[in-house]
Order: sequence, then C-alpha cells, then structure tokens
Amino acid sequence: MSRTLNIAELSNSIVQRFWRMATKAEGCWGWSGTKTQFGYPMLWVGEEIGSHPAHRLSLMIHGDFPEVGQIAMHSCDNPGCVNPSHLSWGTYKDNTADKFAKERGNLPRGSCHWSAKLTEEDVRTIRQTTQWTHGQLAKYYNVSDGTIRRIRLRESWAHV
Repeated sequence: MSRTLNIAELSNSIVQRFWRMATKAEGCWGWSGTKTQFGYPMLWVGEEIGSHPAHRLSLMIHGDFPEVGQIAMHSCDNPGCVNPSHLSWGTYKDNTADKFAKERGNLPRGSCHWSAKLTEEDVRTIRQTTQWTHGQLAKYYNVSDGTIRRIRLRESWAHV
C-alpha cells in the first residue's frame, strides 16, 4: 500500500466491492476476499493506492474516519473480522497496550526468556528463603540485589 485512502476516494464501486466480500453475521463478520499472511482482510481500491485493509474500509463505510496516523484495532482479536462494532481507531501504542493487556504479547517469560539467569524453582526458593538478605541471595544466584527485591515483591516473575 503506497498511501492510505481518504474520504473523497471512498467511491460507490469500492463500497459495493466491500459488500460483495463482507458477510454479516451475529458477532464477527466474515471476509471472503484476499487476506494477508496474518489474516487481515484486504480490498483492491485502485492503481494509485493498491490494496487497502478492509477493516479500515469498514469503519469508513460506516461513517467513522481516522485521524492521521491511526490504525483500525479489533476488540474481538479476530484479524479477519470487518464488523465495525468490533473495530475502533487507535495508535500503534494503543494496539500494543491492548495486546499486552489481553496477554497476547507472545514474549517468552521466566526461564524461557533468552536473558534469564534463574529458573522458576530458583524464584520459588528465593521467595521462601527468609533467613538470607537480598545481598546474600543476589551473590549466591549471581544477580543484583534489585532483582532479588523485585522477585520477593512479585514485581518480576509474577507468573511464578
């Protein structure tokens, strides 16, 4: 996509093609047209613009237009959905915050993280060991005092 579509370019032919591909249903609306490798619906809107995200078009067709720099976000977490009641405008930052709030960040946690020095068992032991100071535990596990403090306060390794 070389640039985004604006209201003046939202022609009747684009709207008609949208409705040929969209399937209204209870809940998420389906899309029978082209999708990206990540499942996002796309609609060809012309040579100058190329393909345009159909979920963005859905919001625009229903009278909701973005501000500069906004993206269409799915509240249903179904990338193929074009139901405008499941969509809203937001920034990439908003979308990322939503993803992590719904625990869809797909980042490795705990001992699976590439930089982890501790295991889940180490963390359990650190939390149960009350006779050693943060400094003593930090030296034993070869981590910082702050790491031990954050583990004990459940600011890190909260999933354990």
